[in-house]
Amino acid sequence: MTTLPPEPSISPHIQTETAALISAWEEGQTTYEVAMARFEALVAEIADENPNDHGLIEYRWAMIDGYRGSYEASIQHFERARDFFVTGGMRRRVIACHLNIGETYRLKGNFTRARQYFRIGYEAALELGHREMQVTCRINESQMLISLGYMEQAEGTLLECYTLASEPFPIDADRDPERAERGRLSHVVDITKSLTTIYASRRQADEAWRYAREANLIAHTLHVTLLMGFADRSMGEAVSLNPDRREDGVNLDPDFYFQQSIQHFKEVNAEAEIARTLLVQGRSLIGRGKRTQAGRKLNQAIAIFSGLNLIDEASRAAEEQLKLL
Repeated sequence: MTTLPPEPSISPHIQTETAALISAWEEGQTTYEVAMARFEALVAEIADENPNDHGLIEYRWAMIDGYRGSYEASIQHFERARDFFVTGGMRRRVIACHLNIGETYRLKGNFTRARQYFRIGYEAALELGHREMQVTCRINESQMLISLGYMEQAEGTLLECYTLASEPFPIDADRDPERAERGRLSHVVDITKSLTTIYASRRQADEAWRYAREANLIAHTLHVTLLMGFADRSMGEAVSLNPDRREDGVNLDPDFYFQQSIQHFKEVNAEAEIARTLLVQGRSLIGRGKRTQAGRKLNQAIAIFSGLNLIDEASRAAEEQLKLL
């Protein structure tokens, strides 16, 4: 495995404790409130010492807020993390902040801002020759294109990323190789779940099945709650298109996967993702002629999106409701 040159350091105990906190939260082993209290305590403990320690705490705090749908708070934490990493000279971490700010704007529906940050991050990653960050940026841009309905453009980029992520990336000198490999596999889940969405939108059943199965197998092998939520949603999409498929040991009830997805997201309070699963399930139920159930799922999705001020996504769910009239 190729190793990239080292950057200025982060204190080992900050690396270890923040990594353990976010892993425990992702796997549903701790609550948001407990994680936030520990992040606040860490900030107080380190006072004004290493700026990169501050940066990593803010960065991982931002990740949890983002997954919960607290997008404004997430952006603020990523911006603070970026500023600390600029001061501490950690260029790769600065790029990661830009990519995550862009992704958070994408989830908010502000695609103009998202594209700006993706472009900043991608150009910086190219300058550094950092392949993993280039792939991350292209995955994020592809997901934005999917949100905008540009499926063909997104498909081509995602298939290129799939090839690039099929072998280990060069890793930072201070990064644990096992954690790096789990990160690569997480990218594969992101790619394959996104490809599933594209093929499901075109009703290409075989392709949707192939990529959903891969996403599901990897996510459950990694046993990361968030990834399992995404992957089970993809399986729900794929199974909806493959009602007559038979495969040993595979549950062929779409609602089983949607309920599993919602349960995983509930474990980590990822409200926006719960609503997205309800929206996809509503579409599936409409396609299966279960109109009353579809209406209930879509109503729930609209309520959550509206509560999170995700107006564009609430409107998309309302458009699906019109099909029931």
